[in-house]
Amino acid sequence: MKIRNCDAFERWLDDGCPERARGPAEAHARACVSCRETLAVAEAVENGLQQRAPSPRAPEGFSDAVMRRVSAAGGPDAGPTARVGSLLGWLLADPTTVAACAFALLLVWWRAPLWALAVAASRGVVALETTGALDSFDSPGAAAGLCVALLSLVFSGSYLLLGWSQPVTARS
Repeated sequence: MKIRNCDAFERWLDDGCPERARGPAEAHARACVSCRETLAVAEAVENGLQQRAPSPRAPEGFSDAVMRRVSAAGGPDAGPTARVGSLLGWLLADPTTVAACAFALLLVWWRAPLWALAVAASRGVVALETTGALDSFDSPGAAAGLCVALLSLVFSGSYLLLGWSQPVTARS
């Protein structure tokens, strides 16, 4: 392995400083200030790692005790996903997942009719606006009524979302 530039030197460091290229790498580091500093930092880190205390060991029988507790609690095979497996098990694990998938399929399969419904509704609103039928909403009382109605929808939607999310987050 030839070390002719800083990229090759850094590849040598990334490869774990193989002995077969140590001579050319050290020769490059002597000639290049940046690589000499990089090598000094790498050597300092290596020395620090070698001098640190050994990793603590778990007490004898710790792994066996943990595995017994996991098995007693049902273990990772306790859920419907593990029983059924594959995509079907994932779908059956949570009714909200089934509902979300059904809604997504509805949007995909009925994309054109749903788009047509949205276009028709928007044309109806535009027609009402051009005829002046919506002028009654310009009054402050109507605006306040709309705000109250929208706030009640937001609050009830938030409450429903909270009720749905609590069981979902409790399982996480």
